Amino acid sequence: GRRTDGNWTELRQAVYSPCDVCAKDPSEAPTWQLKAERIDHDAATKTVIYHNASIEIGGVPVMYTPYLSHPDPSVKRRSGFLVPTIENSSQLGFHVSIPYFWDIAPDKDLLFAPILSTKTGVVLAGRYRQRFGNGTVSTFISLTDAYNGYGVAGAPTGRNQIRGDIASKGLFDISDDWRAGFDINRATDQTYTRVYKIDTENSFLSSNAFIENFDGRNYGSMRAYSFQALRQGITDRTQPYVMPAADYTWYGLPNEWGGQFTSTAGFLDVVRESGPSAQRLSIGSRYDQPWIAPDGEAFKGMIAVRGDSYHVTKVPVASGNGTYTGETGRVYPQLGLEWRFPFARYAQGSSWVIEPKAAVYAAPPGGNSQKIANNDSQAFNYSDSDLFVPDRLYGYDQVDSGQRTDYAMRAAWYGSNGPHGEALMGQSYRFQNATPFQPGTGLNSRRSDYVGRVTFSPNRFLDLGWHFRLARSNFNIRNQQFSATFGPSRLRMSVTYIALSSDPRDAQAALRQVGGGVTYQITNYWTFSASTLRNVGEAIQQSGIQTGVTPYYAIFNNPQNLTALNSSLANRVAISYTDECMSFVTSFVQTGTRDRDIKPDNAVLFQLVFKNLGSVELPSGHL
Repeated sequence: GRRTDGNWTELRQAVYSPCDVCAKDPSEAPTWQLKAERIDHDAATKTVIYHNASIEIGGVPVMYTPYLSHPDPSVKRRSGFLVPTIENSSQLGFHVSIPYFWDIAPDKDLLFAPILSTKTGVVLAGRYRQRFGNGTVSTFISLTDAYNGYGVAGAPTGRNQIRGDIASKGLFDISDDWRAGFDINRATDQTYTRVYKIDTENSFLSSNAFIENFDGRNYGSMRAYSFQALRQGITDRTQPYVMPAADYTWYGLPNEWGGQFTSTAGFLDVVRESGPSAQRLSIGSRYDQPWIAPDGEAFKGMIAVRGDSYHVTKVPVASGNGTYTGETGRVYPQLGLEWRFPFARYAQGSSWVIEPKAAVYAAPPGGNSQKIANNDSQAFNYSDSDLFVPDRLYGYDQVDSGQRTDYAMRAAWYGSNGPHGEALMGQSYRFQNATPFQPGTGLNSRRSDYVGRVTFSPNRFLDLGWHFRLARSNFNIRNQQFSATFGPSRLRMSVTYIALSSDPRDAQAALRQVGGGVTYQITNYWTFSASTLRNVGEAIQQSGIQTGVTPYYAIFNNPQNLTALNSSLANRVAISYTDECMSFVTSFVQTGTRDRDIKPDNAVLFQLVFKNLGSVELPSGHL
């Protein structure tokens, strides 16, 4: 070695490796090393330069390069190429991404990550980030000229066109009490983000801008929204533009009796190119008063009132083409009284709690006029979390009117060293025949379906959970979600099953899915994982089992049922290696989704990261 001018070091026949030396045999080759005829280190520019270098893994040469340079370990970030990602799939063919990171300045950077594909050509993609004195901005853009079998509205095109998307986020602190931000997500067509695996989960893209105020205990916000539908047959003309949705909530201090006032005010403006539009002004207030009786009974009283004023346009009011345009509104008062009486016992290192609970809620019947456009109270799936909620219809446009009582029984067990279990089951009874809930929700008659949950974790090796809704007449299962996670930390397995009834307001059919996964820590460095998600709705029906009334375990009672589980949604197998200086992952992913030009796909992913030569991981989705 030779050092000149105090900042230039030259090494001959040198080896570089950030890996730990084997404690048992220091002469053994490290996990990886870079051997070079000459290595230069420029302390002024903090750069390491290799001449005639080869990379060895486990002592075996795997790559040669006449020239290579990288920042020394003291550099946090610098422009240069990052670790490539190589993948092969039946949808996109063989494709590779070699990202280039541009360190523009200490407060901004650009990651250029084009995708080169044998089936779809070149996808230009990149992410720009900048930090300001009071906020940050991050913008991802991708663009390609490729075949698109379907246009924006889902109609076939059968030709090439410019396809792409943008995802941009920003957040700024205006002052100690105010902040503002935006989140923009748009695509050129309905299938682009899923074909190119940028966003594979959402059925719509949402964009919004907002400003928020934090004033002690109070909170206010003003937001604007727009939506892009990704489901076939739904056009953007029917999607709402919310400009704006403004709300402010005042939280009063608890008084000497423990009671508290809460007041709200809000304004909403919803506009559609095709369909109903509405402007809404809402003002309300609520008072909650808890108290505990001398014998341990716990009570909480509630009184609330809210007024909603609307101006609506083209709201359907009857079958056919009947619509209403004009003014409408309502006043919605509500009273509530909740009671619970917990019984607790401590014995043999464990605590037991038995708690009956009941509540009565009263409001005038009706209040849901056909003249009021329902924009924010449509999605509803009755579950145990809806017990003892005064207004179970989330939002403002529909109200949970009338009088009812909720009642439930809860039992819980808590071990001294962390084990625990809980069981809850309850029901709701309405005093009027009229109901604001649709058929199929479990609340469309006087006596509701039964809802509840069971959780059990006796030790750190097992966690069980079951949420259910049972038919009020015969206790048949309507909805259920079951999950189990078990095994030691080195071998962890999981099973999930979900069964949901179809929503009468949605074109989607009932959902029946089963999933499973396993993660095996083979050694301290090697990990194997596998997972699967399958749609079993058709399989159950083909096997002669009645969907919606069968517990999860009945699917597997008959070997015929197992052969019928052939509707695969997603499967993944991966093996990875990670130590102090290198990480390696290879995975096989199979998807079974069909939607226009989205076809079932098989993909193989490969990534190798060497510490200090580049270790930025590219996530699936936006960068």
